Amino acid sequence: MEKPILPVFLSIEKEIREKIASGEWQRGDKLVNEYNLAEKFNTSRPTLRKALVQLKKDGYIVQIPGRGTIISSPDNHDFKFSEKKHSKAAVRRIAVLIPSIDNLHYPKMIRGIEDYFHRQNFQVILGNCDTDPAKEKKYIETCMEDGLCGIILAPGFRSLENIHIYNALKEKKISIVIIDTPVRNFNASLVATDNIAGAYAGTMKLLQSGCRKLIFLSGWLKAESSCERLTGFKKALSEMRIAFDENNIYSGSFTEQFGYETALQMLQKKQNIDGIFSANHPITYGLLRAFRETNQEKIKNITIATFDGEDIFPYTGIKMICIIQQKYRIGYTASEKLYEMIRHGKYCNDESTSKILFTPEIKQNFKTS
Repeated sequence: MEKPILPVFLSIEKEIREKIASGEWQRGDKLVNEYNLAEKFNTSRPTLRKALVQLKKDGYIVQIPGRGTIISSPDNHDFKFSEKKHSKAAVRRIAVLIPSIDNLHYPKMIRGIEDYFHRQNFQVILGNCDTDPAKEKKYIETCMEDGLCGIILAPGFRSLENIHIYNALKEKKISIVIIDTPVRNFNASLVATDNIAGAYAGTMKLLQSGCRKLIFLSGWLKAESSCERLTGFKKALSEMRIAFDENNIYSGSFTEQFGYETALQMLQKKQNIDGIFSANHPITYGLLRAFRETNQEKIKNITIATFDGEDIFPYTGIKMICIIQQKYRIGYTASEKLYEMIRHGKYCNDESTSKILFTPEIKQNFKTS
């Protein structure tokens, strides 16, 4: 018995389903416009529309105003970006908020975020908060007003002032993932560097290279990342049975100027040191600038361990140990987490929160005897 001939629109629907099932057409891919798609299947646009209507009902595609027809999948037909659930302005847009666009710490994270969400056909909006809680608050309020689907936030050292606005995100059904450093008393998914492990490993490298008279340089010590790095520093000293001296902690701002002024101060005091732990690369740049302006005899026996700074450490002429954060992976992984939360309607302060820490890589520009 011959099989009945399917109506044209059902044949088209079947072929599109098969292309999606086989992986030839991937979820997130954008279909060509109706005119070209009808031409591809050698049919009329009204016939094509019949096929698309059923595919849309079954969750194989979503039609987004201003974007076109996007491949979804049958198990994701409740995907949050259905035009029934979001306004046109909200469609596939997330924000990335960072404390300072001038900080070289963030470009690779942003690249990881943009790479991931570009593949998902999202728009990524970047906000530079200038470490200003009021500016950060304004950005978040704008995200809520515009109905964005999610936010990736790198908190500044004063972000604790905005706890109330972070909590308001859940009421607005906007997912949030924190990167780089946690916000105290705010339950949200975190993707960051394992600062304790990184500081411990960097300090151990200093000690293994023969350094015994160490100082610790950091920005604001109430910042979570500073506290964690100091913990790792102390842990290494303790394991090597070296006494920790509170007088050897210098804290100020996370800036090159702080590093520069502190280095000059140490050199003027003729402080007897052979190792410096620098909590971030702008501080290290300041140290190096001060060292270049002084008598090299005073610094030839000093070794610096620093978070990041891998772009300059081969060229300084000073022994350096770099604690290299996996910035791209942090950004990309945070994006995967945010996307998962958005898809399943998860926000902050719920069972979907998690903590993912990446161990830094350690490099040095000298051989240990």
